[in-house]
Amino acid sequence: MADLSESIAPKATWARPESASKLVLRNILGIVSRFFRRYLKWRRVLYIQYTNPGCYPPLQHSSQILASAGCEIFFLGTESFGSSRVLSLPPDPRIRVTKLSFPSGGTLGLHYLWYCWRIMWGIFCWRPAWLYASDILSCPPALMASIVAGVQVIFHEHDAPSPKHSAFSRFLFWSRTRLARRASLNILPSASRAQHFQKETQATVVKVVWNCPSVREIQHPKADDSDSFVIYYHGNISPSLLPIAAVTSLKFLPDSIVLRIVGYETVGSIGYTKDILKTAASLGFGLRVFVEPPVPRFELLKICRQGDAGLALFPKPTGLGDSYAGASNKVFDYLCCGMPVIVPDSPEWKDFFYGAKLAIACNPSDPKSIAEAVLWLYTHRKDARLMGDHGRERIRKEWNYEEQFRPVLKFLTSNCDASSARLRR
Repeated sequence: MADLSESIAPKATWARPESASKLVLRNILGIVSRFFRRYLKWRRVLYIQYTNPGCYPPLQHSSQILASAGCEIFFLGTESFGSSRVLSLPPDPRIRVTKLSFPSGGTLGLHYLWYCWRIMWGIFCWRPAWLYASDILSCPPALMASIVAGVQVIFHEHDAPSPKHSAFSRFLFWSRTRLARRASLNILPSASRAQHFQKETQATVVKVVWNCPSVREIQHPKADDSDSFVIYYHGNISPSLLPIAAVTSLKFLPDSIVLRIVGYETVGSIGYTKDILKTAASLGFGLRVFVEPPVPRFELLKICRQGDAGLALFPKPTGLGDSYAGASNKVFDYLCCGMPVIVPDSPEWKDFFYGAKLAIACNPSDPKSIAEAVLWLYTHRKDARLMGDHGRERIRKEWNYEEQFRPVLKFLTSNCDASSARLRR
């Protein structure tokens, strides 16, 4: 066998040595990190999300699961824009929540710096061993905390962020990449988004957790009422998620069929609710369209169960990063309440519901196609109810957050126990 030592040795001389200043800084941070790490509380989890955490059901579910497992939970976030600020986490004596006020336009930069400072101060005072970071704006402070304080990080990315042409955006994406590689675990809501995330960040430890409801949220069936039929939608009221074609489809449907919308506008869709109501009024069925303000999740599903069919007309994904199948809690919420779902006639949704009679497909941009899907459910009430019953049972058995989050809970608690044991030695 040839001796390769000579051929390898010269190559090592080409390696660029680390500068003395970087080496000193790395050693100092290592000493500081090891010092703080000895005083961390291994059953404490600090959730950080710059946007309102009450808008994200997975954070509610995961925090309640961890609290039930004996963890202390503390949320640090901000209020959200407009009517969505009423969305909040349910009261729970095991979970503390602090939300900063929504920043005004001229103070956004200072507000963000204050938020980052609050996170670092909270870590040094409360000493959590775990950070649960869940949006790109939480990446810089989470990265800093993991380096300086030795805190372990779980990074849960709900939506793939869109890059902007600014230095701050580049800094956020740089932080996201470094955090993804450094995190103890990365969580993505679908296999497609996980694949996109790994390609962008080169992260190696990634787990897919669908945005399912809690098994405790399963609703009782709606009372049988043949006099009305409610097409139901909840969430972000925007043209991409609730196309105007869904409204105009009512002109092809019987008068007993109504559209009920519960939700909120975001910064990019201000005024769309008025457009919906104006369109309905101009076509002569304004009294068949109802728009209601958002309510906290623990009230929302009680409203949701009063629907007969759930609208989930997502736009066609332009790439792996914006795939909705598995990532949207809306579809699972409808099934949890015993409703069949109306979805786009697209490959990703056909694959998602393959072999399961839980949904009916249509063309989201064609009012007649949407009307045909609704009319089939309307004229086949028993079949529609059976689809809803199957969906509710699917949620009970496997499509619930307790089942989805089980591997993450096992990972976190086993690490807590192992780390505590090492420190006691």
